[in-house]
Amino acid sequence: LYGDGLQDFVAVVEEAMSDLLVPIEMEIPFSKGEELNLIHEQGNVETIDYRPNGTYVVARVPTALANRLEQYSLSDPDEPAKEGDEDEIDWVAI
Repeated sequence: LYGDGLQDFVAVVEEAMSDLLVPIEMEIPFSKGEELNLIHEQGNVETIDYRPNGTYVVARVPTALANRLEQYSLSDPDEPAKEGDEDEIDWVAI
């Protein structure tokens, strides 16, 4: 065993797992650090920003966790989650 194909395997598993995650946009109060820790442990964090009232986070998490943290959501529940803003700059591509 030399690890041949391991990167391909990891990529396939990550892609399969990402299909099980839902997007969230939340502001977690500083007193709820354990909730932010769960987002890091169970999800894929895209953005973190420390604001006066708490930690702003954009991530993809399992549905059960998103439901549990719904009280901190900044997204309108009736508005479909946006996958990407067309006018947003893709800093990774630059």
